[in-house]
Amino acid sequence: MHRNADLDASATTFVQSQVEALVAPAPVFIVSRLDRATSGAVALAVGSAATAAALQAALAAPSTVKEYVALVVGPTPAAEWVNDHPLRDMVGGRSSGSRRRRRGGGGGGGGGGGTGSATKGGTPRAASTAFTTLAYLPDADVSLVAARLATGRRHQVRRHLANARMPIAGDTTHGKGAVNRALRDAYGLPRMFLHARALAFDHPTEGGVRVAAAVPLAADLVACLERLPGWEPWMLAAVNGEGGG
Repeated sequence: MHRNADLDASATTFVQSQVEALVAPAPVFIVSRLDRATSGAVALAVGSAATAAALQAALAAPSTVKEYVALVVGPTPAAEWVNDHPLRDMVGGRSSGSRRRRRGGGGGGGGGGGTGSATKGGTPRAASTAFTTLAYLPDADVSLVAARLATGRRHQVRRHLANARMPIAGDTTHGKGAVNRALRDAYGLPRMFLHARALAFDHPTEGGVRVAAAVPLAADLVACLERLPGWEPWMLAAVNGEGGG
């Protein structure tokens, strides 16, 4: 997303820097963010801190749609279900320098919130995620799920799935190391299998304008998906929100 002390030395491409190059000299503010292990849609504001604040408020509105897709370990409990388990705030895991660099951002709720270690504290806060089962692949014992957020707690999708004993494949914080290694060795799992596929919201300053972004599954995750036993092409269409088979 942006340069900060939590990134490893191999990171060379940054969304914020790319947008800054396109709109220079206007400042760019990251308003919704993802962990570097998560791919997909993000929101940025250009121009001023006031614009960023307006966009952040728009993203917090009930009409905003935030959808993720994930590969999780094991079968799901139903075709559709909701997890309303309250979540405590997570603190830590990001340097003060990176907080300054971010300059505007609120949490995305799925992968957003830094890559370092973090602890949970404070009073549990309301959190709600609606899940839909897209496919179950029994030979690999993994499921593809879609998640729609009603709230935006840090690591919300990851924590709600882990709370339901269905950790996301490759999640090194909330998942299981042995399972992640097995999936990597058997199917080439490249990283955490979490992708922000859709983001839609009402434009904060242009009344009546709806902004919508849909991002197809990243190529490295597609390559892993195609190696899973029982994979069929309709599953990728379902992951991208194009319907199933």
